[in-house]
Amino acid sequence: MNKSLVFSIILLSFCINDVVFSQTSSPENTIRSTGLLKPDEKNLNDHDKNPIQIRSSVDTAGRLFVTLESLHKESPVYYTLNGNELSNDDPVFINAFEIKESENIRYGIFEMGELKAGPFRNRIELHMGIGKHAELRNSKKEILPVDASSVLLDGILGNHHYHNGQWLGFEGNDMILVIDLGSFHYVESVKVNFLNHPKAGIFMPAIVKFYYSAGGIGFTQLGEVKYQQHDPGEKAEIMEYQMDYPWIETRYIRVVAENIGKIPAGYQAKEENAWMFVDEVIVE
Repeated sequence: MNKSLVFSIILLSFCINDVVFSQTSSPENTIRSTGLLKPDEKNLNDHDKNPIQIRSSVDTAGRLFVTLESLHKESPVYYTLNGNELSNDDPVFINAFEIKESENIRYGIFEMGELKAGPFRNRIELHMGIGKHAELRNSKKEILPVDASSVLLDGILGNHHYHNGQWLGFEGNDMILVIDLGSFHYVESVKVNFLNHPKAGIFMPAIVKFYYSAGGIGFTQLGEVKYQQHDPGEKAEIMEYQMDYPWIETRYIRVVAENIGKIPAGYQAKEENAWMFVDEVIVE
């Protein structure tokens, strides 16, 4: 195990424009999963603090199921998959339900007919990478002790509420991700979502490179994607990096996203390590 790596849960607290991460005595380079922020027990109607945890699972037949769990056990979660606005006439979550096609899910908490939390929205995308094995590696090609599959290949796309456990954060270091599809598949494209919110210290990658391999050892670079760094303002935005594969038959896919390194001048905490937030890697 690489002793320079610390894996922990980020605890997020919010001020007007900034995200404040819990301070630890960790080394410079860390990889962390965004933890679920516990809402104010007396104020459910805080729409920035998502009290509902959305998770997915895959059964032995490869079917994708979704669960919705409220941190307030006495508060039922309402949800809709039909694309309409959420209402208290929609179903109440009871048991895990199957997702048979890519679609949007909206969910929230109602009390006495009044919306108290939400509505929250996630895109659920069915793709061949769901449930497959993924590893994060460092520059020495050592495997890091992070469960990348449960965040990056779960079919649930992270939304702008980036404290809901759907994002993987890299503090000052790059992402080197290797996906094993389990067998040979024809791949048409690979998409990766990144969060852009400079005012919170979260920046787009400097560049994203895409590779493929038959045996998982020697990788061939297919191409790279680079966007100009920009500031969307007060709200976070989600940027999609896509590489089209010319119908390549392969088993292994590698994605390398390079962190910008340090927070540039003009932002609070300049010269501190920049965060890079990554979510779903969609393999089609």
